[in-house]
Amino acid sequence: MMLADHLSPAVLEKLADQAVFARGEDYFKSDSVSRLKMADDVLTARVAGSYSYAVKLWEEEGGIEYECSCPHGAEGNFCKHCVAVGLAWLAESMPAGGTKSAMQKKSNPWKEITDFVGLQDATTLAAWLLEAAKHDDVLYENLLLKARRTAGPASTIKAFRAAIDRAVKTGGYVDWNEMLTYAAGLENIADSLAELLQQGQAAALIDLAEYAITRVEAACEYVDDSNGGEMTDMLERLGELHYQACLVTRPDPAELAERLFKYELSAEYDAFHDCLRRYAEVLGNEGAARYTQLAEEEWRKIEPRTQEEKRGEYDSRRWRITHMMERIAELSGDVEALVAVKSRDLSSALRYLDIAEIYRKHRQRDQALEWAERGVKAFSNQTDSRLLDFLAEEYLRRKRNDEAMRLIWVQFAERPCLGNYQKLHQFAGKASLWPTFRQQALVHLDRLVGSQSGKRQSPYYFSHAGALVEIHLWEKNTEAAWEAASRGNISDPLWLKLAIAREGNHPGDAVPIYRRLIETAVGHTNNSAYDEAIQLIKRLKPLLVRLNSPADFGQYIALLRTQYKAKRNFMKLLDKL
Repeated sequence: MMLADHLSPAVLEKLADQAVFARGEDYFKSDSVSRLKMADDVLTARVAGSYSYAVKLWEEEGGIEYECSCPHGAEGNFCKHCVAVGLAWLAESMPAGGTKSAMQKKSNPWKEITDFVGLQDATTLAAWLLEAAKHDDVLYENLLLKARRTAGPASTIKAFRAAIDRAVKTGGYVDWNEMLTYAAGLENIADSLAELLQQGQAAALIDLAEYAITRVEAACEYVDDSNGGEMTDMLERLGELHYQACLVTRPDPAELAERLFKYELSAEYDAFHDCLRRYAEVLGNEGAARYTQLAEEEWRKIEPRTQEEKRGEYDSRRWRITHMMERIAELSGDVEALVAVKSRDLSSALRYLDIAEIYRKHRQRDQALEWAERGVKAFSNQTDSRLLDFLAEEYLRRKRNDEAMRLIWVQFAERPCLGNYQKLHQFAGKASLWPTFRQQALVHLDRLVGSQSGKRQSPYYFSHAGALVEIHLWEKNTEAAWEAASRGNISDPLWLKLAIAREGNHPGDAVPIYRRLIETAVGHTNNSAYDEAIQLIKRLKPLLVRLNSPADFGQYIALLRTQYKAKRNFMKLLDKL
C-alpha cells in the first residue's frame, strides 16, 4: 500500500484528535503550507507557524508515520502542522468533486519530473545541474567534493577537511528552529564521506571521520539540538563510518588503540564510546593490550573516594576512565577486578549497592551481603532506600525476617507514603507478617494525621491525611478514604481520585467535588485546563441524572457561561458538549 491509500480527513483527525485537527485545518485554510512535494511515496512540506516547520509523512507497515520539527511534533505527536500538510496534499490531489479512486489515477508529480528528465540529453541536464548548484549550497558542496576526489588521496583529504570546516561553522549560535538546515549540511558531508568507503578510499575516511567527529563535537556547544537530536545522530553515523573504514583497512592495531583511547577519554560525546568492545575485531590482542596499558596508566592517577570526602562537581575525565576500566574488567570476566574498580569510589551508598549487585549476579551471596551491610553502616544517617531494600531482600532470603522488617519499617516510619506502604506490604507478606505490620502502619499514620490537624501548614508540606486517603483507596476501602479526607488537606488530584471512587455508590459525594475542580480548572485560563474542565463536566452530567436532577446540569452550564463568558476558548468547548 501507498501513503495515498491511508490519507483522508478522518484518518488525520484520528491521528491528531479533534482539537488538534481543527487547528491544523486553520493552518491549511490560511495557506501556511508551502513546498509540498510527494517523492518516492514520502510527502514533505514546510508549514509557517511561530517558525517555519519541516513536516514529513510516509507509509510504514500499513499506517502513516510522521515527523515535524515543531516542539509538539518532536515529542512524537501528530501535530497541527502534520494535519495541515495532509489536508493540503488531499486538496491538491483530489479532483474537485472527485473520489479517492480518481485521485489515485491522477499522475504523480514526481513521476512526471522523472519521466521528463529522462527525455533530456546530457548537455541540457549538465546545464540545469550547474544552474541549480548556483542557488543550492548543499548541491554546490556535493559537486565540489566529487570533483576534488578525482585528484588523489591528498587532495581528497584537504578538500574534505575544508568542506567539514565550512559545514560545522555556526556563525555564532544555531537556534533550534534553524537546526534542520544546519543538519542538512552535515548530512551532505556524511553522505560524501560514505561514498569514500565504496570507492576504495577507506584509509582517507579514517582520518576524515576522526577529524569530522572532533569538529562536530566542538560545534555542539553552539547549537540548540534539543528537539531532534541531529548532532547526536550525526556523531553516531560518523563513528560507524570510522569503524567500517577500520574493518576494511585494518590499520596498525597499537596505533589505532592509542587514538581510540585518546578520543574516548577526552571526547564530550559518545562517537568513540566503548571502543575496546566495539573495535575488538580490528584491535586484536595487540591493540587490546595497548589500550589496556594506557587505561591502567591513567587509572593510577585516580585518587580513591570515600564517604568522608566531598564528592564535589562532576569529573568527566574520571567518569570516562572509570567506565573504561569497568569494561576492561567485564570483558576479562574477572569479578574481583571489577569490584576493585568500583571500590575506588565509595562516596555514596549506591556505590556499595553496585558492588553488592555484582556479587549477587555472580551468585556470591555472602560477599553481596557483606558489601550491603558495609554500605548501610557507612551511611547510617543517609542510607539510600535501594540499598536498604537490597539488604532486606537478602535477609528475607536467609529467613532473617526481623532484621529485614526493621529496615523496611524505618523507611515507612520516616516517610509514610503510599509507595512505602506498598513496599511494607510486599516484604511483610513474604515474611507472613502483614496483618501485624498493616495495623502498626495505620495506627502510626493515624497518629501523624492527628498531629497535623488544625495546624497551619506551608504550601509544600507532606499531607499525612493525603497519604492515608491514598492508602485506603489502594486497598479499595472508599469509606475509610472518605473519612480520612475530612481530617486534613489533600490535593486536587487526590480529590479527583476520591470522587471517581465515590461516584459509583455515592454520586452525591462526587458532585460537589467535580464542581469545585471544574471551577478551579477554568480559573487557570489555558486551553489544557479548559480541556480538563470539559472532561470533568462530562463526568458530572450522568451523576446528576442518577440523582434525578438533570435540570441542575442545565442550570450549572448556564452559570458557567455567565461566570466565564470572557473565556472564549472555554465557551467554544462548551458549545461542543
